[in-house]
Amino acid sequence: MSRQSVRDKILVRILEFEPGQPIAYRKLKGYGSGSATQRWIKHFCQMGTITRVMTGFYVRPKSIASLPNITVTCEPAALAKAWAQEKGYILTTTDVEELYRLRFQTQMPVHTQLWTNGPSKTFKIGNASVSIRHVPPSKLLWHDAPLGRLFRALQALNPETTEPDQLLRAFKLLGHSDNEINIDISVLIKESSLSRWAPALQAALDSIQ
Repeated sequence: MSRQSVRDKILVRILEFEPGQPIAYRKLKGYGSGSATQRWIKHFCQMGTITRVMTGFYVRPKSIASLPNITVTCEPAALAKAWAQEKGYILTTTDVEELYRLRFQTQMPVHTQLWTNGPSKTFKIGNASVSIRHVPPSKLLWHDAPLGRLFRALQALNPETTEPDQLLRAFKLLGHSDNEINIDISVLIKESSLSRWAPALQAALDSIQ
């Protein structure tokens, strides 16, 4: 395989990714020797085709329509998600984030944070950053599923001050039908860590039956 063909294959692979989408080094391997791959990646970085945003990750820079002379790389959260996927870690929104998204509270979280079963870490791109905090697996049940989002919100709420209609509204925001609400509430009631929520969940269930 000639040096030129290695270059072309890596370039074609790079161009398959959208600008702003993190590219793991692993996804650029396999088109030549390790030294040739590293050499051409370094070349594309020098040419501005890609930018190294952290060890093992690159991004095709993208321009801002309103500021054509300025290019940006990627959002810290996107880099965090790519890192977690590459490492095989779970990555989710936090309990506080879901309180806001599911309208249990109106105040938006001040700082962007995510939960993981991997190590705690901070990702910073320019002036923007996102922190990843390690939490026990018990806090990550059903992680990316809609049920997981509600589960995380419940961890930060008091069942004695949460009305059934608030729970039902959250389910509706997650796109649940009445039948799906019925099924998921039954699942949540059986979860031992939510035993204190059983009466409130049953009240919500009774209100739709």
